[in-house]
Amino acid sequence: MNEEERYLRAHLEELAERSRSRGMWTYSDFLSLYEQSLIPAGTPFLRLGGYEGAERVIAAFGSEEDLGYGPTPPLSVVRVAAASARFDAGMGHRDFLGALMGLGIKRQCLGDIVVGDHEACVVCLSSAAEHIRDQLTSVGRTTVTCELVDSVPDVMVPQPEERSVVVASLRIDALVSAVYHLSRGDARTLFERELVFCDGRLIDAPGYRPAPGSIVSVRGRGRFRTAQQRARRESEARERGAGRGSLPHRPAGLLPGRTGGKGPACGQTGRGSGYRRYGQLRQRYDLRHQSLTEPAAYET
Repeated sequence: MNEEERYLRAHLEELAERSRSRGMWTYSDFLSLYEQSLIPAGTPFLRLGGYEGAERVIAAFGSEEDLGYGPTPPLSVVRVAAASARFDAGMGHRDFLGALMGLGIKRQCLGDIVVGDHEACVVCLSSAAEHIRDQLTSVGRTTVTCELVDSVPDVMVPQPEERSVVVASLRIDALVSAVYHLSRGDARTLFERELVFCDGRLIDAPGYRPAPGSIVSVRGRGRFRTAQQRARRESEARERGAGRGSLPHRPAGLLPGRTGGKGPACGQTGRGSGYRRYGQLRQRYDLRHQSLTEPAAYET
């Protein structure tokens, strides 16, 4: 943890203490996934990002049960649209972010930028909303108009797809590998680079097992929610074309292996080769997976 991160962690702890001592909601600026992980475990707070599933959020410290009223976060949404779709030069997330930063707006004042056709909705702190509305006139080579809106339209919010994956383990690296079609080695590299988060917490242990309902985010790739898990037999997996690790000519549930250093190498069959037990049950995870159409959409 560097000096800047230690300062941010101390500031977040101060906001939490101020909420507790004064009996009021306190709010941070917008936080990235990694910055959210700096909030001490057990601290009562809400993540508010302008819409359900937002990645960049502000932390609202407190709880409605303790304070007796709900939060009123200082959030606003600005709709930025091309003045004419005909003359839209093509506006992506980087274009919108660059134009906003060019106005002198700091990154911590900006939440998610939800990009649609010829437009985008910018979630920001209320203190920056009017400045964006009045000063932002172009994005790249495209002339734009801005207006304040109540919320991000539902049609613009990225919708997850539902899918089921079969994994041999409930470890988080196995899930990441299955969802994004990576080798286990490539999946572990994501943990070494501190790119994997579960429910807003940085996960550096590939063996971590997320609970059902957890949201796993991988920066630059997307996120998924573990909806349900259940075991099913290997034979059922094979029948559905999802079984892996066994071939038709081998005994069901067994894989070839060495026996005391004798017999052919693992992977071969023949006289003298031993078999080791392979797990009769594999795990099936039903996931709600959301891919990012813009790989760098939430990078700072």
